[in-house]
Amino acid sequence: MTIPAADGYPLAASLYEPSPRAAPGPRRAAVVLSSVGGDRRRYAPLALHLADRGWTVVSFDYRGIGGSRRQAARGFPATMSEWGELDAAGVLDWVSARVEPERLVAVAHSVGGQVISLAANHRLLDALLLVASQAGYWRLRQGIWRYLVLGYFTLTPAIVSLFGCLPLWPSGPERLPAGVALEWRRWCLETEYRNLAGAPLEPRFAALSAPVLAYSFADDHLYSPRPAVDALLDLYANAPTEHRAIRPGDLGVRKIGHRGFFDPEVGGRLWPEAVEFLEGAG
Repeated sequence: MTIPAADGYPLAASLYEPSPRAAPGPRRAAVVLSSVGGDRRRYAPLALHLADRGWTVVSFDYRGIGGSRRQAARGFPATMSEWGELDAAGVLDWVSARVEPERLVAVAHSVGGQVISLAANHRLLDALLLVASQAGYWRLRQGIWRYLVLGYFTLTPAIVSLFGCLPLWPSGPERLPAGVALEWRRWCLETEYRNLAGAPLEPRFAALSAPVLAYSFADDHLYSPRPAVDALLDLYANAPTEHRAIRPGDLGVRKIGHRGFFDPEVGGRLWPEAVEFLEGAG
């Protein structure tokens, strides 16, 4: 299906209705925000789990990527700020009007935990679950990972100039529109969040007041090491926050990484406590 962004742009989305097997309860809805090159379909296992608990769940692709790219990435007009200001905001409004939930939450993966702060209507949220979400600044990584981030974003303008977009290979086939890539670069090379025009974004984070639970994973060295997750939580200065740092051994598995939370065989071991938080009990 498609859901209109705040400016009317059609976003590809997936809607999961509550399972008829779910116990009766209040109307609850969750919006899933993906990672940079995220495909909304990778979040289906968690969405189905929530639907079995009686939730309505919506996942979507940001403009310019996945099913929401209506033209070639080269020359596509989009910024990362618009992913929050227009896309996330539009989906929150749509879910609020369509479902009329008594409880509305967001599950944000990776950069989604930064993007959600830019939706002016995040006041609609009753809770925010962050999964491997981080502040982007490169010095928040350790060792070789720090310099991989620095090197990648140092080269980004040249790559964008060459291709007219930012290919995300070898991590995946997605290509980021130039504006998205260059704003993402700014978020990772500067200590303060600003958009491409230079306007400060950090007050948007501080405006969110819903409870926040963040998960980090000890083997996610590149994307969401613990200091980067803590730095993101510091930006949510007016929200009650909790950070749960998980090691693979805590779950009896060898690897979690950046995406493992959404694998039923790995992160599924954390889903019961995560759902308790989303339901307001944890």
